[in-house]
Amino acid sequence: MREIGASFIITGEVLGQRPMSQRKEAMKTIDKEADLTGLVLRPLCAKHLEPTIPEKTGLVDREKLLQIKGRSRKDQIQLADIFQIQDYPCASGGCLLTDPEFSNRMRDSLEHENPDINDVNLLKVGRHFRIDNKTKVVVSRREEENLTIQNIARKNDYLLQLKDIAGPVSLVRGEITDEKLKIAAQLTARCSKAKDLQNTEVIISKARQDSPKQVLHVPRIDPHTAEALMIKR
Repeated sequence: MREIGASFIITGEVLGQRPMSQRKEAMKTIDKEADLTGLVLRPLCAKHLEPTIPEKTGLVDREKLLQIKGRSRKDQIQLADIFQIQDYPCASGGCLLTDPEFSNRMRDSLEHENPDINDVNLLKVGRHFRIDNKTKVVVSRREEENLTIQNIARKNDYLLQLKDIAGPVSLVRGEITDEKLKIAAQLTARCSKAKDLQNTEVIISKARQDSPKQVLHVPRIDPHTAEALMIKR
């Protein structure tokens, strides 16, 4: 808010829509802990809440705000029809940080790097492995994640995929060495149909560059070693 010179914050929360978090007292606590008391406007349910600073100062007309309450989405769907919005997402499970797997990855990212939006988007896909404090590997879990990982890749990242075998795409990010690429190749094989093969050929290339591709012949990684590298705590 300060960075862009905004006077207040707007959220799409609705009182009572999520009984555990979208309660009046919980909203007050969030505003207070964020040092934003009176500066968070919730226009969908504003008339069930105390007037905010932008309402009191005339920046926002309280009479034009709504009083939606409860778990039903009928009112929101009607609003979407009025404004001819057809591509809105369905109701989801809430904040990604409530997902233990995602929150573990976010904690690891904050401990080892200074994540930006690209890093956070990467946390949403694949299996994540931490080789060391400076380097991580992300291996896709499903075919549709292959393209996602390729699109997220930065120019200094490396991409890996099996040679002559359909399987996952992996991304290596950080301080990369030949030894780390070997481990990443082994993890790629481990997460594929080739996991039981004694040796696997893996294609390695620099992302977003027309650099020559390298084929690495790697032995099967010890399952316990792979398990120890996975970000899961």
